[in-house]
Amino acid sequence: MKNAVPISIKKFDTFGIVYFNIENFFDSENVESAYLSLEVCGNTDGEEIQCYLNDDFNSWVKRDLTMKKSNDFKTPWRKEVLLDISENYHLLASGIKENNGMIVAYGNNQVISSQLLICYKKDIIVPKFLCEPYFDKKLYISSRQKEAFSPYFLMATVKMLTIWVENLGEHPINVALANSPDAKKSATSLQWTEVVPNEIIVLNPKYFSKYVRAILNSSQKGIIANVWFQSQLAR
Repeated sequence: MKNAVPISIKKFDTFGIVYFNIENFFDSENVESAYLSLEVCGNTDGEEIQCYLNDDFNSWVKRDLTMKKSNDFKTPWRKEVLLDISENYHLLASGIKENNGMIVAYGNNQVISSQLLICYKKDIIVPKFLCEPYFDKKLYISSRQKEAFSPYFLMATVKMLTIWVENLGEHPINVALANSPDAKKSATSLQWTEVVPNEIIVLNPKYFSKYVRAILNSSQKGIIANVWFQSQLAR
């Protein structure tokens, strides 16, 4: 995953325009998903924040809008909001749409900071043991659909493998391990484990195989999770 700070944020009363330097992402064709991470402060918890491409709004011409001011919240809440902007990112990066920024409708909230989170397509994870007989790999897994997959992990050279899954989303997900002989075909174990939001679980493969990966699914669209692969060197 690669992070990028916005070039600029022009704020108005109930919305702002976020500009990113899309040209800096030379490997955009290998981007799997993109998220706009916002640190938000407000007193209207639960208000939906939306993000869409800026097609025709010219903030330099329309001067009748009031610039965003700092709000004096009596009992404010503060949290991080993740907006899935994958489709818009690919429209901008491919040049199909002109890069006039993205409009973020935040209503009666205040955006403190924002960041673009880029998730790239992943290949097979091959554990490398340098000075210590221990390997650790952390991944950020995301999908706009009801199912997501981690990359395959080469298990043939390790003695023990532990997989951790942390649910970063807003609804429960189910997790299972899939064993594979060739990183193409796989058999999913019947042991599905539910992970509620903000919970972390630990899994161990029941069977030996050359490769293994984690499968995540949900009854609702949108999966966001951290996945760790931790292993010991086979001697």
